[in-house]
Amino acid sequence: MFQFNNNNNTRTPTTPFPLYANQRRSSPSYNKPPSKVVSIPVHFVGSERNRANSATKIQKFTRGFLVRKSLKKMLKMKV
Repeated sequence: MFQFNNNNNTRTPTTPFPLYANQRRSSPSYNKPPSKVVSIPVHFVGSERNRANSATKIQKFTRGFLVRKSLKKMLKMKV
């Protein structure tokens, strides 16, 4: 929302809530340097599996799903 100032024909922004007008900062907060740098570990010790174990686990769940799916089809045909 803008209002025209008759004195110098410039736009001055107005806020619908005048209480917040005084809380504006002269510089944005994203220009401030961080107060503390924290490093986040990417790899946790002992949490990495090898590829063979991961592939076996995926295959196990896929085969179980396919067996349950085909078993449901067979039970529907029998009834």
